[in-house]
Amino acid sequence: MLTPTTVTPRLGPALLREIPRFFSGFPAAIQELLQNSLRANATDIQFTLSVQTLTITDNGVGLDDPQILMTAAQSGWDDTVVEPAGLGALSVLNPAFSAAVTYRSRDWQFTLTPDAFQNAEPTPVEAAQSIPGFQVTLHLREPLTEPAFLATLTARRGYAPARVSLNGQDVPPTAPTGTRVETPIGPVYLARRTYGAALPATAVWEHFPLSAQALLTRLREVSTPLVQAAVSRYDLLILLDPACGVRPKLPDRNDLLDDDTLRAAATALAATLHDHFNAALSAMIPTLGAPFIPEAEHRAATHSHDFATLAAFRQLHGYLPSTLSRAGDFWYDYAYDSEDDSRGDMSRDWVASTQPLLRTLYTTENALLNLLRAHQPNAGWPYGSSEASGDPITVTVGTVRPVITRQDGLVGLTDHLTVQGRPVPAAVHVIAGADTEDAQQYALVLRGTPEEAEDFLRAHLADVGGLLMMALDDHCEVRDAELTDEHDTLYAADMGAMILHDLIDTFFPERAQAQQEVERLRTVNGRLATALSALKGVTPLDAPLGDLFAGPVTIIQATISTHETRITELTAEHQLAAQISAPPQAA
Repeated sequence: MLTPTTVTPRLGPALLREIPRFFSGFPAAIQELLQNSLRANATDIQFTLSVQTLTITDNGVGLDDPQILMTAAQSGWDDTVVEPAGLGALSVLNPAFSAAVTYRSRDWQFTLTPDAFQNAEPTPVEAAQSIPGFQVTLHLREPLTEPAFLATLTARRGYAPARVSLNGQDVPPTAPTGTRVETPIGPVYLARRTYGAALPATAVWEHFPLSAQALLTRLREVSTPLVQAAVSRYDLLILLDPACGVRPKLPDRNDLLDDDTLRAAATALAATLHDHFNAALSAMIPTLGAPFIPEAEHRAATHSHDFATLAAFRQLHGYLPSTLSRAGDFWYDYAYDSEDDSRGDMSRDWVASTQPLLRTLYTTENALLNLLRAHQPNAGWPYGSSEASGDPITVTVGTVRPVITRQDGLVGLTDHLTVQGRPVPAAVHVIAGADTEDAQQYALVLRGTPEEAEDFLRAHLADVGGLLMMALDDHCEVRDAELTDEHDTLYAADMGAMILHDLIDTFFPERAQAQQEVERLRTVNGRLATALSALKGVTPLDAPLGDLFAGPVTIIQATISTHETRITELTAEHQLAAQISAPPQAA
């Protein structure tokens, strides 16, 4: 046999058997028919189902030459249709679900079975009453119920604005959801997922959705950390503009072609999404650019963006995460016999990387730095950060004079006190090696004269009290200090009042006497109030006793009132510590 001098491309007969199977079954075939109608400029597409017969009729431009339908890869569309495969009308000739198909347009029609198509048998074209558009009738192998087909049609209906109906009932188009962002490759809708990972991205090509996994993969490769974090929590719906050059894989269009055009589109999309997320988050954080952004400033952003996205945004703008503690919000619960009854409020703040940072060992040190920044706002005190490197906080203390706070050594007064080499009015300090029963261990040290210490304490009562409680909690159980047996819960403000009480008691004798008198009067009033409650509980039950007790009730009420007046006078005159009480807010 001689070798031919030329070869000619041909289609083998076996290919005809495979063409209908290029499409993934009955739902894909329905979508192909819908797409053909839309490409024919149809505005009304009617599906009629009767047991085993499904008819699709549109009002498009119709078709003059029936041979075009039977010629694979020849569509007959004009230049307005982008890269047609020319196989869609053949998708219904699948023997898995179709017994025969009737095609009709203009004044012709013909019926074809899958076997006749696969065998390339000549099929007669019959004359028919003229219709303006195009019609396909599927003679199904199995009965099909209207609810079952409605589910299929709804799923494959797509986003096309044309009217689509089933047995006279409209099937509305799918509507995009989420935030619309205009991009160089077409509008993108971002729908944030509250739970679980984001679904694969979806592209819409000529009104119908298809997987955009290839685009999503390329997007992640070229994106900034901000976009990478954000898109992992969003479902992306991309309404592809054909002008961007991205194309679906033919013939069934289940995914996008992964080529240079797709990679260029991913780069353009990544840049646009970066600008979008950066602008959206910047608008939510008005103090962006400040040396320090407290948690409250970016709390609103946490409702619409996850922590990974916020972390990437924070890094983009040069901020480090910092977990800071506020001593004034610390409290301790005695209600339960727990190994850890302490409570405190931690804030997750942002600190600019240009600011001085310390590696802090305890939340107490964070709280101390917060207090010092509030007291000396322009001194440039460093921020404690759980993720920052650096030296630990250093405290130096001179000779300490004890302030009696229920136990010796809890609070001290000194003339020399520095943090990081700077003079400070208060600090938390534990003497190294002070672990024997005879050693004094000062958890809180105040600097200056008793008067100076009192002024600072009054100005920062809750913060100073909270520092002491936090220092105790760092080294032992607060309950072991036996600070109070009057409350189930001890608040920072309570602790501050105790320190002020003991400071007055230690350094101001006359005021201490007045304080003792106030405490005596409060004790008396407490007992009088108990007696008054008992008398008032009896009088409604016995009228004669009510008359008998009327005089003592009046006397007790007057005495309590007199004592309260005297307590107010002594407290104001000698600037005594306030009565310990729980703060109004719920813990």
